[in-house]
Amino acid sequence: RLDRAGRPHGLGPAETVDVEARGGPGPEGEALLARIPRGAWTCALDERGTAMTSPAFAATLARAASDRRDAAFLLGGADGLDPGLTARADLV
Repeated sequence: RLDRAGRPHGLGPAETVDVEARGGPGPEGEALLARIPRGAWTCALDERGTAMTSPAFAATLARAASDRRDAAFLLGGADGLDPGLTARADLV
């Protein structure tokens, strides 16, 4: 759906990438970091992150899209994301 609806807004195509890493947030963070495209705008989805309205989030995505940057949304496992990964993210 994003591919069809997002194209007029400069979004898409979307790709979902799963990583396999055992041992908690550290190894998982390393595996995720290796899959982030160079120069990508990153959003770490974390329960302690910034709460945003839909319009504010849309504006943030629009800025990343206008810069022609790839976007990566990072979701951790049951133990959350590695702190080093959230520190690197453009938005948490």
